[in-house]
Amino acid sequence: YKFPYDMLKNNKIEINDLNDFVCYILFGRNSKGKDYIYVGKSTNGLKNRQLAHEDKYDNWEDCYILTNYIDRSYFNDGTIQYIEDKIRKIIDDADMFINTTKNTNKNTIGLSDEEDCNDYIDEACKMLRVLGLNISDTYVESKMLDEETENESLRISNSEDYINKNIYRFGFKGKVYYPSSPKELLDKMMSLIYEENKDKIQLLANKDYKIPGARVTYIGNNREKFASKKTGLIKSNSKLDDKVYYLTCLNNNLLVQFIKCVLKECDYNEEDFFVEFDN
Repeated sequence: YKFPYDMLKNNKIEINDLNDFVCYILFGRNSKGKDYIYVGKSTNGLKNRQLAHEDKYDNWEDCYILTNYIDRSYFNDGTIQYIEDKIRKIIDDADMFINTTKNTNKNTIGLSDEEDCNDYIDEACKMLRVLGLNISDTYVESKMLDEETENESLRISNSEDYINKNIYRFGFKGKVYYPSSPKELLDKMMSLIYEENKDKIQLLANKDYKIPGARVTYIGNNREKFASKKTGLIKSNSKLDDKVYYLTCLNNNLLVQFIKCVLKECDYNEEDFFVEFDN
């Protein structure tokens, strides 16, 4: 749901059968820079909670309500805390707003509830975009591989299958690292390689580098290189500097193969890198 913030202040919003457990996003334009945003939660529906943050910004315009109806029972205190935390992280990662949300906590919820929440967040991000609020250019594509990358995974064979496995550790040139996610592995390795091989990586970017058998750009010299041919949206990517960007919306198999291909392009030995995943 989307409502003008003034309707909340004047207590004019009525939604029948609304669940009392909600997450909400406040949005305010800023003529001098990035727009302002705040993410919160409530166990008491729309009553008063949304008015408790006027000290964060004095020109809130809209309030977006994320909830479901009473008969969909997985919304509770734990799940809305999980959703609030994940939405806040999506906004932080996108770096498109001044996020006035200071702290959120990830609640420990069951696997089934977590899967329901993740599915809900995927759909919520799409609906927010329809309602006029794009909290991230890249979230949906980084969460769910688009058809091009998914097909590419089928085309490119791997000697090992890391799909649905959790990263444990990796090593590079004798030093061992313990990343919290596959993306952290990719970001760290690209940073380490780039520190020693800036000229070679920049040359790869200038020619829109693709790993063998791939059809999409893996390293390019601007973000537009990562636009999906199917949707027009820019796939999730990270930058090493203003001249070098690399693709990050990859499953574990493609991610590892990408790293190994870049290492080969930069003349490293196979024994310089290893990676281990948990079952």
